[in-house]
Amino acid sequence: MISTMKPQPEHVVCTDVFKIFKVADLEVVALRGLDLTLYQSEVLALVGASGSGKSTPLNILAGYDSPSAGQVTIAGRDLINMKSSEIEKFHR
Repeated sequence: MISTMKPQPEHVVCTDVFKIFKVADLEVVALRGLDLTLYQSEVLALVGASGSGKSTPLNILAGYDSPSAGQVTIAGRDLINMKSSEIEKFHR
């Protein structure tokens, strides 16, 4: 049987995303090499203990924070290289 369904386009793509916070003389690695692909209409739940790093990827995907390294694309938009005015439009 041949499927006639069209493949859904990639909507969210994170490639090798790192986030490092510097606290005094200490570096805290919150994300280490996150690779994530979500397709249009797909649903994802982030679960984990308090302090395990759930908010960090959400803040990056929302454009509120930027990763220390890696690539983040949402709906074909490169979040890393957006100007602040473009991020503001993205939030709207």
